[in-house]
Amino acid sequence: MILSVNQLERLPHSIGNLASLQVLSLASNRLASLPDSIAALTALQTLTVTWNRLQQLPEHVCSLVSLRTLDVYSNQLTQLPCDLSRLSSLTVLSAARNHLHTVPESLRELTSLRTLLLDYNDFHAIPPCILAMKRANANLATLLMVHNPLSDVPPEHKLSNQTLQDYLAKCCAESTCGTGSESSTT
Repeated sequence: MILSVNQLERLPHSIGNLASLQVLSLASNRLASLPDSIAALTALQTLTVTWNRLQQLPEHVCSLVSLRTLDVYSNQLTQLPCDLSRLSSLTVLSAARNHLHTVPESLRELTSLRTLLLDYNDFHAIPPCILAMKRANANLATLLMVHNPLSDVPPEHKLSNQTLQDYLAKCCAESTCGTGSESSTT
């Protein structure tokens, strides 16, 4: 169900009656909250509430155990629900362009998570649970935290000039890198 760009200020409680709903897009509305009845959408796989006015993502969102994508981009969130670990199928969490400065420790338990987008927030340090998750979770392929006021980055996550040069040299060696090494047949 796509209800994007409708100037909605609230969702009816009856939204919970759509138990077999798999996709709910509420992007670009004026929502300040989500109804408790959203917890009844147990088949929901994608929830998009980007470009709204949410200041808090309610705990009952963690009841959506089939959820694979949660996109809360560009709201006014200062925190995420504590019990995110219940979203064991979650592969994408986009919480960029909010006012987050930390994430719940339960985030580290999301072993299916492949993409975590936290750019344009208020992080002053990379939360320890993200560092632990990055080390332990082989599935996490993308972690974006650009445009945060990071002042404390652990040394193992900083790139020195030599590391950057080594990385670029490796990339160049793996591709032709414009060296004309294509073979020609005559």
